[in-house]
This record gives sequence, C-alpha cells and structure tokens, in this order.
Amino acid sequence: CNSLHIASFFGNTKAIDLILKNSKMNINCLTNHNCNVLTLAATQCRINTVKYLLKNGVNVFQKTNRYDLLSILDTKMESVRLNQGDYNPRVNIDNLKKVKKMIQDRGVLHALTKIQGRIRKWWFKQKTRIDKKNNERKEKIKEKQKKRKKRKKEIRKEKKENKIKSS
Repeated sequence: CNSLHIASFFGNTKAIDLILKNSKMNINCLTNHNCNVLTLAATQCRINTVKYLLKNGVNVFQKTNRYDLLSILDTKMESVRLNQGDYNPRVNIDNLKKVKKMIQDRGVLHALTKIQGRIRKWWFKQKTRIDKKNNERKEKIKEKQKKRKKRKKEIRKEKKENKIKSS
C-alpha cells in the first residue's frame, strides 16, 4: 500500500494529482493485496476520484485478486443490498451503479479505441500493399512504353535501311 492507494481510498483527487505529477509512481500499481487505485476508489464510491482515474489512463481491465473490477462491484452491491459490512452512507447501491456504469463505458471506449487502432494498422498495411502494386504496374507500363518506342525506332531505322538498299 502506498500514498497513491491511500489517497484513492479516501477520494483525495488533489493528492492523487500531486503524487502522479511529482513522482514516477505508476497509476496501475497494486497493493500487497492486489488492489489497484481504481478498485479502492470504486468500492468506496469516490465518484470524482473514479472519473479522475479513468481520465488519466488507469487500466480498467486489470484483474485484482483473480476478479475483475466489475465482479468486485457486483459483490459490493449485493453486500450493501443485504446490509452486510460497515455502514457508510456514501456507499449505496445508486452510487455503486454510477461507478460501475462509468467503468463499463470507459472499458467500451478503451476496447473501441484498440479496435480502431488495429483497423488503422490493417488499413495502412493494405494501402501500402495496394500502393506498391500500383507502383509496380506503373513501372511495367513505363517499361512497355520504352520497349515500344525502341521497337518503333528500330522499325523506322530498318525501313530507312531497306529504302536505301532498294534505291
């Protein structure tokens, strides 16, 4: 556990900002119990902190304790619904649902961005391949045109020589 995790648990977004700007700490680092900063903020319904972390590139898909974050939030919602655990008025089902939706939306955007990147790479490879083929075709056409010109010159030369011989 480090200062980034503590600030995340208590929802101190300013402290998280200072820590990330003034140190080389990784936003996706884990505690000794394999919890990342997003898990700590989300399970405590620190909505502003979750927004900040998502905006600053925290890994939404990082598995902690063999579970993904959405499963952890589902479990937390169930325990709140059954009134189990410590009572905290901020940690209620509505807030947990808000946090879960934000994380799901960010996950979808992240996945779409990755897919878009893959499509761009694929398209660039295809475009490069097509451009290469087009350039090869153009070169072949130029070579054929050169050969035709050369052949025409040879034919003219032969005709001239034949005229000279026949005269």
